[in-house]
Amino acid sequence: MEEYLANMRTLRCYMNDLEEEAAKRSAEEQRQRTAIDAHDSDIALVRAQAKQVSDEAEHLAKARAHVCVEMAEKQGRIASLEVVGATLKQVRILDCSF
Repeated sequence: MEEYLANMRTLRCYMNDLEEEAAKRSAEEQRQRTAIDAHDSDIALVRAQAKQVSDEAEHLAKARAHVCVEMAEKQGRIASLEVVGATLKQVRILDCSF
């Protein structure tokens, strides 16, 4: 009977050790799941920020192109006005010489 009780105590110790190990593994798995969920959230946030930056870059590129077109138009107008100014100067010089 004593041997039976000793075996039962040994079995109970073994089962307690297994339960403790299972609890540790479960806690570790939960920590890992929490870390994975946090990383997934971070990845989603970074993707959203990357999309926003990409959209802003596209908007800035369009604005830059628009400004370049306006500058080219104004440079053309300035060149045209310079030609008109030079022509008027020539006419004035010719008028003064008579």
